[in-house]
Amino acid sequence: MWLKLSGFACLCRATAEFYRQHQRPHLSLTPEQIRVHPSDPTFTWLPARWLFAVNLDEGQGSTPLVHETMRKEMAQEIFVSSGEIDPTYTAPAIKQWPMGRELPVTVLLRSVERIPDDVDEQASRGLIRAHMFSDEVAFADFSEHDVFHITLRLPGSGTTKISLWARKVEEAERGLVVSGVTDAIPQVAWSQLERAKQQVLSDARTEVFRAFDHACDLYSLGTLLFRCLLVNPSRPFEVVQHELSAVLERLEPLVQGLEPDDHWTRFTRVSGRLKEQRDIFAPPSDCLSEFAWYDALIYGLRLTSRIPGFGFCGNTESRDTAALPGALHDAMQGAEHLAEQARIDLFEAAARHRELLRICDLVLAERM
Repeated sequence: MWLKLSGFACLCRATAEFYRQHQRPHLSLTPEQIRVHPSDPTFTWLPARWLFAVNLDEGQGSTPLVHETMRKEMAQEIFVSSGEIDPTYTAPAIKQWPMGRELPVTVLLRSVERIPDDVDEQASRGLIRAHMFSDEVAFADFSEHDVFHITLRLPGSGTTKISLWARKVEEAERGLVVSGVTDAIPQVAWSQLERAKQQVLSDARTEVFRAFDHACDLYSLGTLLFRCLLVNPSRPFEVVQHELSAVLERLEPLVQGLEPDDHWTRFTRVSGRLKEQRDIFAPPSDCLSEFAWYDALIYGLRLTSRIPGFGFCGNTESRDTAALPGALHDAMQGAEHLAEQARIDLFEAAARHRELLRICDLVLAERM
């Protein structure tokens, strides 16, 4: 168990280091992208599994989106995974929002302004501010970095279409308020567009490009941790995932309103819920204390949850632009704490400590 948690802490450090170096999420955290290798082969007299390091395949990390018509300053904050990723480890947001997903939307044009610096007299761009909403999605967790390619069909014209690239600029009770710049609009269409101001355009469509961030990596890390701790030959990952989904669905009432530093109440409530499914979540042996075991499971739930005040990325209203986001830093520290807890439980009990010292003395005696 100590080896598993230590390896996971190494993986968290590698994920944080990838973000620190490249200033973007990895978005491809699967077992295939993780390498385990000896860290110091000179200590051949120690067990091989005591001397290992965990690294990520950086070449398989996310890459900036390449799009022919999206404005460069928008595209530079949109990242895509390096290839086909096992959906088991993919964050729900990525599965729900493939790049360029198209939606029918309703748009209320709040303001329309021509951009005066266009030199082409035949066409000019415009700055549009609009309220956009949809019957299919709520846009509740969208950020100001997500990008929308909106196509408007002007009323009274069956063929005139206006396209603009826009971002969220304001919250709304329903939908989003977005602002963006249109493509060049022929002069003949400008009068139609200006007449459409303050009108509702129900025949609009948008392509959605989500700016996925480190929260998706934390979800993948949580899934990897649960696979490491809970899956065995008699308990396939599908069963574990089903039970975890049931726990997460009922978790919010247990942790809602708790102070962030009220660790004991959080531990008592959530571990109590996990103990209701002892066939899945019970400690695997007597080697690790029950407290350390359930602390590790609660940590995994915090990685995969977006519940405010509970999940590491519970705040969906703002995006952390630090060199290393606070949520990723806290998750890394949490993983190191778990590994240290396991080390203390397994190696610092008096009897185990004496036995390890005896074995080490024997090894040293053989080498002398």
